Amino acid sequence: MVIQQKHIAQKRRIGNLHGQPVIEILLKGGLVLVTSIKDGKPFTAGLGPHRCVARFMAEKAEPDLELTELSKSEAGEVSLAGIMSVLPEYEILRDRWNSMPGFINGDDIA
Repeated sequence: MVIQQKHIAQKRRIGNLHGQPVIEILLKGGLVLVTSIKDGKPFTAGLGPHRCVARFMAEKAEPDLELTELSKSEAGEVSLAGIMSVLPEYEILRDRWNSMPGFINGDDIA
């Protein structure tokens, strides 16, 4: 499967990582991806059912991630305990996602 424009509900730049843009992609099914380029290839730093989960995971995986777009209206919507309760499962999913070549079309994330 390749993520194509028809699968994307919303896409926006939310920050930078080592000089590369960080893009948040909301898929039509509700999954949120935080993606960038690493070693010249697209990769997903975080994903989850809510942008707070995806961003938290991305910041944990990539300490140098600089978020420049913040969504204040979401403060308090998802508890830290809630995020931590699902994080191990989503880390496994993210690692499987990144191991599948062609899962994200590089033209679609920039």
